[in-house]
Amino acid sequence: MRKMMLVAVLLLIACSVGIAYAGTYELTIPAAGYYYGSARYFNIDFGREFTSISGMSIEWSGAVYPGYYYNLTEGFSGPWGGMFYIGINGPSSSTAWDAGTSTLGTTTYPSCESFSQTDAFEPFDRYNVVPWDFLLDGKGTIYVEFVPSNIAGGATGTNPYGILSSAKLILDATVPEPSSIIVIMSGILACGFSIARRKKA
Repeated sequence: MRKMMLVAVLLLIACSVGIAYAGTYELTIPAAGYYYGSARYFNIDFGREFTSISGMSIEWSGAVYPGYYYNLTEGFSGPWGGMFYIGINGPSSSTAWDAGTSTLGTTTYPSCESFSQTDAFEPFDRYNVVPWDFLLDGKGTIYVEFVPSNIAGGATGTNPYGILSSAKLILDATVPEPSSIIVIMSGILACGFSIARRKKA
């Protein structure tokens, strides 16, 4: 009986190796604050390794405070909005995937325009897509910035800016996790072994 139980446990472990479980993994990043000009960089760590990654998105909220531009060359003026932008660096420390809001603030001037949404990351270079393999260790570098909308011919005036209230990364990935199955099945086998010993006694 003991030999049979041992063989069963070994078979269980062998069958469990390589099993991957799909799930959604979230990571809040400390990106809240005032944005205008330079990007802010953050090191991220999901605290676990992954076997594959199918995609990532950003769940964020905040507001864009529009400015007002004057184009003296072209002779026109108007509300000046902007957008929040996020990128994640790939193996060469250059942007691999990115996401962003639409241009906000131009239709609500002089009031701010709030947002609370989820945006999916897309390949930065659609002709040379970088696989998500660089994030399989769960670690990486992202950056967040506020980008004022482009004004043809250049502009001067009151600059727009952004306030980010919250930001959370959502990763769709699979992880190797045979341990839970092994623990459960080993417990069942142990109970069976105990029952068998009692019957033998």
